[in-house]
Amino acid sequence: MNKIILGILFLLTATIGLAQDTNAPKKKISERKQLKNATTQQISQCYEGALLVRLKTRKHSIEALRKIGENKLADKSNRCTTPQFH
Repeated sequence: MNKIILGILFLLTATIGLAQDTNAPKKKISERKQLKNATTQQISQCYEGALLVRLKTRKHSIEALRKIGENKLADKSNRCTTPQFH
């Protein structure tokens, strides 16, 4: 019985001793630095993969302008959003 209690006591002591962090306290990384690191990592991953970008359109606005009879303004808005290739 004494050997069992002694064995359990030894295991608990060893476990508690190993659970304690003996290293110096780690520095807290600022939120800005974490964001910069994440951004850098994402850009690096883009070289290996593909980047999907959604371009904005004014389709609904142009349709609404045409519906109320503002065709000139709709054409002007459409020219601003249509890509111009030279």
